Formats: sequence, C-alpha cells, structure tokens
Amino acid sequence: MNLTNVQLLLVVNFLYYLSSGFIKPVLTTHILRHGGNQITLGLLISSRYVCNKISRDFVALFAYTNKSAIAFCVISSGTTYLALLLSYNPWLVFVDRSVHALINQVNWFTQEYGLRNHPSFGCFKLLCVVKVAGTVIGSLTGGYFYHTTRWFSIVVLTATFVTLLALSNHKRVSKDTTILIFLVVLRYVNPDVKCNNEQEKSWFFLTKYFPSLENLQKAKYKQNWDKIVVIVVYTFSFNIYFSRFIFLLVSKFKAGTATIGHVLAYFHLLQFLCNFFAPVIKSQVKNKKALFEYSLTVCAFSLYGVLYAPTVDAVCVICLPMMVTYTLVNSLLKDDVMKLQPENLADIVGTIKILVNIVGPVCFGILCHYFGRRAFYVIVVFPCVVCLYLLYQGYLEAKEQRRHEDQ
Repeated sequence: MNLTNVQLLLVVNFLYYLSSGFIKPVLTTHILRHGGNQITLGLLISSRYVCNKISRDFVALFAYTNKSAIAFCVISSGTTYLALLLSYNPWLVFVDRSVHALINQVNWFTQEYGLRNHPSFGCFKLLCVVKVAGTVIGSLTGGYFYHTTRWFSIVVLTATFVTLLALSNHKRVSKDTTILIFLVVLRYVNPDVKCNNEQEKSWFFLTKYFPSLENLQKAKYKQNWDKIVVIVVYTFSFNIYFSRFIFLLVSKFKAGTATIGHVLAYFHLLQFLCNFFAPVIKSQVKNKKALFEYSLTVCAFSLYGVLYAPTVDAVCVICLPMMVTYTLVNSLLKDDVMKLQPENLADIVGTIKILVNIVGPVCFGILCHYFGRRAFYVIVVFPCVVCLYLLYQGYLEAKEQRRHEDQ
C-alpha cells in the first residue's frame, strides 16, 4: 500500500495522541497515590503551560527540518513514557511531564510540513480529526486498563510501544505483520525545508517573551479596567475548571479512572464538534455583542449547574450547552467583540491571560489542599458572578458611551 507523505504523518499523529491519551486519565491518580497533593498538581499544570508556550522554539533548537522535528518529538515522548516507570516520586513525575510538554509539538510541525510541501492539501481539519480520534481512544483505553489492572506500568508500556511504533524503521514487512508497522514509517516521508532559521536557533529565543511583560506598564487601567476584568476572570474561571475538573469527579463522585477516561473522551469529542458548529451559529447572528453576552450568560450558568450536578451523567448533559457557548465566547473574543484593538489592549490582555494561566493553577492547588472542594466551587463560580455583574449592570455599555463622548 503506497501512502503519501502527509498520510503517513497523519498516522504518526494518530499514534502519538493515542499514546498521550493513555496517560491522561491515570496521571492524577498516580501522583496522589505516591505522595502528591493538590499543590503538586497545581504546580504541574502551571509548569506544563509554561513549557508548552516555549516548546516550539525549544524543539527547533534540535531539529533542522520539520520532519526531523517530528522525529525528535516522538522519540523524546517515548523516552518520557519509559521514565514514568521509575517515577514513583511525585516530583519526578512533575519533571517528566514538564519535559513532555516541552517537546509536545508533533501536530504543529506536521501542519508546517503539510503547508510547505503540499499547499493544496487541507491537512488542518484532518489533523484535528486524527488528534481527537487518538486522544478519545487513548483516554478510553488507558482509563479502562488502569481501572481493571491497577498497574500503572501496563499503561505506560502501552503508551511507549504505540509511540515508538510511529518510528518503525522496517522498509519491507510481510503481509502477516500488522498493517500499522508498515503504514507508519517516518523515514519514508521526504525531507523538507528548514523549520527555523539558523540565526534563530539560540537559547536567546527566551528573550522574545520579555517585551510582552513590558506591555503591562503601558495599559491605561483606570480607563479600561472593566474590559480587562471581564476577560481575565472569564479566562481564570474556565481554565481552572477545564484543567482541574478531574478533581471534581474524584472528590464529589469518587470516580475511578475508567469513568475519568470516558468523561475525558466525551469532553474532547464535544470540543471538536463545537469548533465546527460555533462558526455556523455565529454566521447566523448579526448582533455579535448580544450573542457574546447571551453565550457568556449560558456558559456561566451551565458551569454552575455542572458543579452541583447530582451524577456524572448529569455533568455530561449540562456540559453540552456549556461547551457550545464556551466555544462561541472564545470565537467572538478572537473577533474582537470587546473592541480591544482600538484601545491597544489586545497584547496587554494576552499577557495578563498568560500570567493568570501560570499563577491561577498554583493558587487553586494551595486553596484546594487546605479547603477541599469548597475552594473549587468558590474559585470557579465567583469570577463568573463578577463577569455577569459587569455585563448586566450595563457598566460596560456606559463606559463605552463615555469613551465615544470623550472622543
């Protein structure tokens, strides 16, 4: 069977995210069983976020082409999975998962390869399908394996095998061998152009993030604090929920890894579908500002319903309107429905959101460690209340009218 370069890379991506999905449902349980706590998990989420932000430039330091970058990411990921076998200390797991986040760019370099070598091939949507399919199947399988065997090593070894399967070096395989062995041969993929300029391959890439911090000094907080507060508290509330909703499943419903795997798979599939439905809904509504306000309201009340849902099934049902409206809100924010560009706030708000994503999980972990599930409810719900208060008191509209009068 002859496959094109892009098709081979799609299979590589599927196996990569399949192996990643194996680990997701069991990692939290593994850390907590070996002496970790909510503070450890909060620090891990923040560390992984920082590593993801710089991972693209980091991988480019060690790769000459997009193909070699993909190989580097897959090999490094397989190594981190093997290292988990020896990581029974929660801080070793912390380092291992942070390193994995630092090289987690297979999807992006595959997009680059496809766009540069096959510009007419719409690989972005296919990559989304492949990524979600791998994550969904991996989450279901990994959660079930751990739930039935209680052997973390089985999950890790399976993830390692599937990852390294993507780098099979066999040129000829007999017909009796499993089809994946010869479908996923990265060496068959033709080499491509450089993925980065030589002068950019330096550890000084970290300095490019410093100017964004300088943006914080340029903000006119007295005039624009309302917009900043709405976006920041919204980001804080929902990022905390999506990054730590496993805490809710375990603490409230005593969910096992099989249930966690099912819910994770459902969330990923739902998010994938919402990304396609949201543009359709948005195109049918002319008043984008009203759509933004209604979507944010439904999203906030749905989140409140999820927190107080009596069963896991109820959580999954309530998450349906929440995910649709959450996707709509994010899409409208990208379209600048809050009119951040005229106020030169886009870069400033982006920097603040990055800081919130770094500091938020740590604060959440500390509070949940000492106050338990009550802290989770307060941290997630209170920012939404602030957001809705500013919207429905007409404060933002009054501020907008005042700005136009001043101009």
